[in-house]
Amino acid sequence: MSLEIAAARLLAPYLGSSLQVWGSLISVILGAMALGYAIGGRVADRSPGDGPLFGAILASGVYQAGVLFLAHPLLRRLARWPEIEATLAAIVVLFALPTFLLACVTPCVIRLSAREGVGTTAGAVCALGAIGSIGGVLLTSFVLLPQAGTRATHQGLAALSLMLGAIGLLPRRISIVGLATMALPFAPERAWPAGTLWTAESIYHVVQVVAVGSVRGLVLDQEQSLHTALDLTGGRVHGYWDDFAVGPLLARGHRVLVLGMGGGASVRAVRSADPEATIDAVEIDEVVVRVAADQFGVEPGSDLRIHVGDARRFLAASGDGYDVIQMDLFRGGPDIPSHLATREFYELARGRLNRAGVLMVNVFDIAPGHPLLASIATTLSYAFPAIFVRTHRQMNHVVLAFGEPRSLSEVRAALDAAPLPVSEIAHEVSRDVRPFSPDRGAIVLTDDRAPVEGLTRRMMEAARTAGVLPSR
Repeated sequence: MSLEIAAARLLAPYLGSSLQVWGSLISVILGAMALGYAIGGRVADRSPGDGPLFGAILASGVYQAGVLFLAHPLLRRLARWPEIEATLAAIVVLFALPTFLLACVTPCVIRLSAREGVGTTAGAVCALGAIGSIGGVLLTSFVLLPQAGTRATHQGLAALSLMLGAIGLLPRRISIVGLATMALPFAPERAWPAGTLWTAESIYHVVQVVAVGSVRGLVLDQEQSLHTALDLTGGRVHGYWDDFAVGPLLARGHRVLVLGMGGGASVRAVRSADPEATIDAVEIDEVVVRVAADQFGVEPGSDLRIHVGDARRFLAASGDGYDVIQMDLFRGGPDIPSHLATREFYELARGRLNRAGVLMVNVFDIAPGHPLLASIATTLSYAFPAIFVRTHRQMNHVVLAFGEPRSLSEVRAALDAAPLPVSEIAHEVSRDVRPFSPDRGAIVLTDDRAPVEGLTRRMMEAARTAGVLPSR
């Protein structure tokens, strides 16, 4: 199980961490385990000694050591494939064989331990295996990956397999173990893209801070996109983040809630438009909060309270009324977490929004026809009486949802009256904003059925086919 958790983190920067990726990973791992149990049982019956047991562990360790050299070049190539095919191919090549070999161990242990009472022995071995899996998952998820990183975690798992195999096979295979163990420290580190300034791993993300010209950006997992951008020369980035500055212009108060703070681009936008604003910002990842302060200059203060936690849980526990609620909620790639895009979630947000307030939602949809946008905006229309959309570069769509009826002329009048320094942004939004009418063919997302990841996957496949996928 430690290998499976570490595998998910290794795949995330290239293939994401969507439900489809996890489903593919679990399926391949279970298939490899099933095959290992079956073949391991046959081997155990034919070879009464412990040689096959330790040989399987050793062979798994050798292959895991090889994966350290193979993984990143392979994943860079597979990242150009469609998500499901790429994920299945990567998992089969990198993790099916070592998992299969480790699964062969269980029937061998049962065969060697079953002096009498095969059922009792099998039950004890399976129970110990489950307990070990729980310990491995907790240790890998909460200690190894966040503290040591993906590479060191895989090195440690490979070294452990090599050492256990060596204990059983000494002195017969010590040379193989020695060679493989000596190779581990020389396994190449991941080749970060040019311009990478800083990297870390949290329990949620592989976090990178990058430089693209004069722009400093925040990358979470997948490397093709920026989740925050800051122009170090003081100029505009001309990204969708700028649009969040118009929120205070469209509301009648100064209480702002930012859900999905990231590096704080939306916080800076609000401050530029409304110096009197008091902001609550919610971010699930503690590492990202530290990066926002250290790398992007967004720190808590008298006007900004930062809360670490899940956006929906915060919203449910909050009794405050807000004039502006901003949502920029993504798992790391283009996927919006499904529980943060449902009718029930938007109704909860409506309940925390003052009547004259505005909810702003960033939606990434680059596919022709924008089917994901249609689904999310239609879902919003069940909770909000007036919906408008401003599209930026045909991929980021900022949805404006009002707590009371608004006409297009009223929205444009408020934007056109914007003072400096946000008048340029406000006039751009005023020119492009359009009303949204619910799409009868769109899927309404609910807590019971929210196929956001499937919609996102199809959107990315359609964009890939059309040749319009963005790059950093």
